[in-house]
Amino acid sequence: MQFARLNRKLEGISDASRKSKPVKDLLKTMVNCKELWIEAYANIYSNKGAITKGVNENTLDGFSWKRVDKIIEKLRNKKYRFAPAKRLYIPKPNGKKRPLGILTGDDKLVMEVARILLERVYEPIFSAR
Repeated sequence: MQFARLNRKLEGISDASRKSKPVKDLLKTMVNCKELWIEAYANIYSNKGAITKGVNENTLDGFSWKRVDKIIEKLRNKKYRFAPAKRLYIPKPNGKKRPLGILTGDDKLVMEVARILLERVYEPIFSAR
């Protein structure tokens, strides 16, 4: 039942985008639709990098509503700030190294929620070519 509401909301965003209507209140959708956070967590928790620690001890391990509520409250009050990415250098086959930025668990979650919403805005209007 709850996910039906989320699907209707996301379809409404896609329909508005398809009809070239302005899509408004994405932040409002982020803070009022908890099902969106469940979907975001489900999308990223199985990734082996999900439990990698960023600059703090915050990982995606231990998802809880208390944690999501804290993030939502910061977003609602426009006080959420992304933490700096932890920088590692990964060896490449040619002997050189490439940089890799590791985010905190909360940042990964917020970015996945934003990605889900923005994909619904822009995917319908991309050219097939």
